[in-house]
Amino acid sequence: MPRESRYAYGDQLYWVEEASTDIGREADVWVRPESDMHSWSWAKKIHRSREAWVLMEDGQGPIALWTSEKEVITLVEGKFYRLDHIELRPDRRGTGLGFLVLALVACRALELDVVGLVLRCIPALRSFYETAGGEARTPKGWNVPYGEMLAFTFPEAALRSLKARADEHLDQEEDEERVRRDGGEGGAAADRGAGADLSRAPDLDPSRGRGARTARRAERRRR
Repeated sequence: MPRESRYAYGDQLYWVEEASTDIGREADVWVRPESDMHSWSWAKKIHRSREAWVLMEDGQGPIALWTSEKEVITLVEGKFYRLDHIELRPDRRGTGLGFLVLALVACRALELDVVGLVLRCIPALRSFYETAGGEARTPKGWNVPYGEMLAFTFPEAALRSLKARADEHLDQEEDEERVRRDGGEGGAAADRGAGADLSRAPDLDPSRGRGARTARRAERRRR
């Protein structure tokens, strides 16, 4: 997940960068529905976490955040990336962007050479994480002392499948420029290993593919 990579989704471009407490303050004032179980301050979580990341939308600012307070934890099965908090901006929910955000989390986890990812979630999100390739189970050695919260594990194969989904949305023009600059292989062509079956998951963007993104790049050049 090179920090300078851009991801095309719909008509917008997105990128990931490290989140600052100022970004957290912006997220703290997002207008959330009353049904949300949001009880934390992003600014405080970012300050206390070992790492924090934000998905930025071109011209719109922060769209999603996630934090990991310990980054990598060692359990019986091996090393896992621990995802502690994650949120998509309320006005972007229901668009499919949640899958892209989770796919980018998987990209980050794989950078750290882990065997999987662990997280806690409310029961209402069980279907979302299962569709994305997660398993509703607690890996041996990890305690989840949070009432009715569910433990989810994403094995390495599921992470690689999610990464392949993210790679499909790399903005090819941006990625090719990075390849020319770095002299390496493009993210869009690399690391497409087989993994969990995501055929039940909705396309990150079912109505727009690489052809549409090519058309948009041509339009930008004409401007």
